[in-house]
Amino acid sequence: MSQSPGTSFPKPPAALAPYVEVLGVDLAVEFFLRFGGAELYFPQDRCRGGAATSMIGIEKIAELGDRLCVVKTRVPLANRWIAEVLAWKGVPTADIARWIRVSDVTVRHWLSGGERPFPVER
Repeated sequence: MSQSPGTSFPKPPAALAPYVEVLGVDLAVEFFLRFGGAELYFPQDRCRGGAATSMIGIEKIAELGDRLCVVKTRVPLANRWIAEVLAWKGVPTADIARWIRVSDVTVRHWLSGGERPFPVER
């Protein structure tokens, strides 16, 4: 699943698509790694902003708020998509696992197309 000429990056799920469209793939990955799981407020006063605004800029934060049509949201974790993108870029599985704080077994399972990291027994 490493990057080869002429292939496009892994398609993001619908919940992640607005972030990727506004930020681009590389910045979206950085954004998810830094803010995934956290609440994000889109300031009405465009002169103010927090850490997310500092990272991506006031224009991008405003565009993202407009695209999502919300004033507040919880940033998705996006771990599986991040793993797919990093693998596509040729990052080793062990490094991916450390960056997104999951096991290498989980990363390999995701990259093989599996739905759950472990079988559920009842």
